[in-house]
Amino acid sequence: MSESHRLFLVGIIGLAALQVNTNSLTGKEFKVLEGHTSDIRCLAFAPNGKTLYSCGADGTVRAWDLEKGKDKVIVELPDEVLYRMTLAPDGSLLAVYCGAARPKRVGQPGVLRVYDPVKSKLVWNKVMAGPTCLAFCPDGKTLATASDEKKDNGIKLWEPGTGEEIGRFKGGDHRPMEIVFSRDSKQLAVGDDAGQVRVWDMANKKLITEFEAHKKRDIDSLAFSKDGKVLAVGCFNRKVKLYDWIKEKEIDDLAAQCNKSGCLAYSPDGKLLAAQNFGGDGKDLCLFDTEFYRQKAVFGGNKEPINAVAFSPFGELIGTAGSDETIRLWKIPKEE
Repeated sequence: MSESHRLFLVGIIGLAALQVNTNSLTGKEFKVLEGHTSDIRCLAFAPNGKTLYSCGADGTVRAWDLEKGKDKVIVELPDEVLYRMTLAPDGSLLAVYCGAARPKRVGQPGVLRVYDPVKSKLVWNKVMAGPTCLAFCPDGKTLATASDEKKDNGIKLWEPGTGEEIGRFKGGDHRPMEIVFSRDSKQLAVGDDAGQVRVWDMANKKLITEFEAHKKRDIDSLAFSKDGKVLAVGCFNRKVKLYDWIKEKEIDDLAAQCNKSGCLAYSPDGKLLAAQNFGGDGKDLCLFDTEFYRQKAVFGGNKEPINAVAFSPFGELIGTAGSDETIRLWKIPKEE
């Protein structure tokens, strides 16, 4: 056998092995949860992994007992639409942004409400023009909201337990669309409706860097890698891009289009990245490994586009929810 022939066969065998490895991880639908009567907007697992919270356009937040598959309505606002929801890292507080189901005027302010989810008790609330996004800092010391007020266009920081404003970042000339904290709580990334991304230092409240991630497109989703070095950026009708944000350099893109906030997430161990695939009409969820960012699995079965994605705290489950009013839980088997 000639050396060139041998190398050719080695290359083919290596390619075949790569293909097997790429497709080795498969997801199996574990459970379907039904109870909401309209679009489900957000999902969040409790830290113990036994409870899943969901909020929807039907004006409810539901707490799901995953062992029994039953839900309890912990927030019920029949005249309002719940647009956003985020859970504190220790599960003690749950923040939602609500707007009138039938607003009396264009631009009518909504209400940011913070609850004790275990007691179903309102802790504090503030009337404000629609926060386009909410996020608790992983250290639990800060709740961040992004405002779409034209006079502001900024990020406000709140003391989670009292609702006292403790800081503010200037948002620039464009409307902020998505925010995300790094896992070490040191940075806050903000994506706007002009495709720009800004990264702020939480300690000194100063801007670290800004760059154009998607030209003149809404940034719909953001996710920091576990080590904080990579920022995944999703944009309407465009591929998810991966950035070395410190160097402001694009390092890769994914064979997926992520068009919804909350539809881009790294697994707890940082080895997987989940992204809604809008290229497949938004009903599928793609799973990528984070070593080479190759597609590992596709989760189908959703009847309508996905609006929310969440990994369980221990990474054994992933939940999806959307416009079909159902939550689907998927088991993520470990590779052989």
